[in-house]
Amino acid sequence: MRLWCEHLGSAVTVINGDKPIVRVPADGGPPIVYGVPWAGKEGWQTNTSAPLAGICFLGRSRPGESVIRRVAPEECVDEALRQAYLPRDAHAAGLALELLDGLLARVALFRLSCDVSEDAVRCSFEALAGLSYDDWTITA
Repeated sequence: MRLWCEHLGSAVTVINGDKPIVRVPADGGPPIVYGVPWAGKEGWQTNTSAPLAGICFLGRSRPGESVIRRVAPEECVDEALRQAYLPRDAHAAGLALELLDGLLARVALFRLSCDVSEDAVRCSFEALAGLSYDDWTITA
């Protein structure tokens, strides 16, 4: 997020820098992400909400070899479970797992392997925004 803020400036709004709240509507509508006061060590948060269009799971790559690809829900269950809150109560945990299943089925899922550079911004921006990074940065 720091790199996106650095290279894309005011076009970026960080809703939450750690673990936002995500509502998955029962009516099948798009999931909504909400900022919360607990924002991680950087303190990045905004008191706002937005439709959640996708989830990107991050990994490291060698410098200059950033790559992003769409993944199916079954390819990222382990990573999603590590980031989800699972209550100790068995019934509540079952409900949380149903919620996570619904979330993964409704949004685009990506796996990004990147270094810490503008190459990572370019790679992720083009895949996630569907725009040319060079054209966008020229007009921004």
